[in-house]
Amino acid sequence: MSSLVNGCDILSNSENHNPQALSGWAGDVASLVREMKRRAGVKTDQELAEFLSISQSAVANWKQRGGVPEAAILKFEEAVSNRQKTPTLRVIYARAVAMRVPAIWAERVQRKGKGGSEFIPYFTVSTSLNVITNRVAKEIAEIERATGLPTADVAMQLLSDDDYLWGIVGWLNEVSMAELLLAEAKLSRGV
Repeated sequence: MSSLVNGCDILSNSENHNPQALSGWAGDVASLVREMKRRAGVKTDQELAEFLSISQSAVANWKQRGGVPEAAILKFEEAVSNRQKTPTLRVIYARAVAMRVPAIWAERVQRKGKGGSEFIPYFTVSTSLNVITNRVAKEIAEIERATGLPTADVAMQLLSDDDYLWGIVGWLNEVSMAELLLAEAKLSRGV
């Protein structure tokens, strides 16, 4: 079961937890602006301004006046929160690979002459899409590290690798629906 939820941090962004609120910042304005840059992942005042969709002169004015308006802090915290909810490029590619799984599954079942509906493959994948995406994202990362290939190239290889996709089907058949739904629920809650 633990293999189903390993790597949840790819989706939950737990490493971005920031304990001290920016409202009522204990330090001076310069340290507050530095902290905002750190949390935004930028280095310059210009990049911070772009992150907030404001002018660079607004950031300069904060320093000159000795304070950052509460509205700017709220806008910043919302922008950081929204960015953290945006999936990474790797997760987007992994989702594309995961979405190809039911087509491969249904095609192979029909080719083997077993008949049946496409419902089971599509239902299974739709109820466990985040779990499958998480698994594929981890595998993409491993392949990137091993080969040095960019994310897009790895994802394109996996999308066209029917054996890889069929391997995911095999994995899905080995795991109970209850385990998949539990893992899906944990991923949805960011656990």
